[in-house]
Amino acid sequence: MVIIALIILSYTSLNAKRQILSANTLKLQKTYLRNLIILASISIVLGMVGGTVAWFCYYSHMVNLKLLCMGAILVVLNHGTVLDVATLVVFRHYRKATQRVVRYFFYVCGVKNVLLVSTVTTRSRNLNNSGGHAARI
Repeated sequence: MVIIALIILSYTSLNAKRQILSANTLKLQKTYLRNLIILASISIVLGMVGGTVAWFCYYSHMVNLKLLCMGAILVVLNHGTVLDVATLVVFRHYRKATQRVVRYFFYVCGVKNVLLVSTVTTRSRNLNNSGGHAARI
């Protein structure tokens, strides 16, 4: 509940600065706030799910819960990897840089006609610009 209140207050604070900031700056700040909320929610959800399951497995006296507890701990331990991949997908500049690296890797390996698809889009773009649409090498 506190997290939802903080999110609402953040958006209200941005809307209150509408007269001071330019439209482009306000749009960029809202985009970055949305991206940071997505990244923070990933950490919170993975931590809560893994922690809750591990806590239940530890304090319940049921048998054969070792595998479930190990899986929950594995989820918590790998939240950094999930967060890194989410960062590469959520932020547009990182997404484009990752696409360039992957294209170069396939170019060096000699693979032709690789189709890279970026599934996260905020608005429709031109097909010549590869952000958000399929780009063929």
